Amino acid sequence: PKFRVTTLDGEVLTRADLAGKATIVNFWNTWCIPCRQEAPALQAFYAKHANDPNFQMIGIVRDDTRAAVEKWVQNRGDDWTIAMDPGGNAALAFGTRGQPETFAISPDGLVMGYQLGPSSVEDLESMLAAARGGSA
Repeated sequence: PKFRVTTLDGEVLTRADLAGKATIVNFWNTWCIPCRQEAPALQAFYAKHANDPNFQMIGIVRDDTRAAVEKWVQNRGDDWTIAMDPGGNAALAFGTRGQPETFAISPDGLVMGYQLGPSSVEDLESMLAAARGGSA
């Protein structure tokens, strides 16, 4: 999907920035109870793959304030890229229906996996395998 968001570090992130790597995109916000339930799985999964040069994970925040997100990230120590989607344009481009929602994107930009609701580490591993061209 074509999108444009700004990371907490002030960088603009677009579809082109996903190219060449298997990517997990997770839509979430701080007040969403299922997002809070999913958070430990995201952290464990990311820790396992953080040093893989052919992998990236992006959290896109919808319907939340930057201050709440910055506090969440600081308190939890989330190290992956976090971006704000204040107008919901990225959420619309991906066709989201709520949060959390997770998408697996192949290195050539195709959506290869999707999950509505909280993902487990096993779910995330399956989606990553699909994004890399393996079986889910």
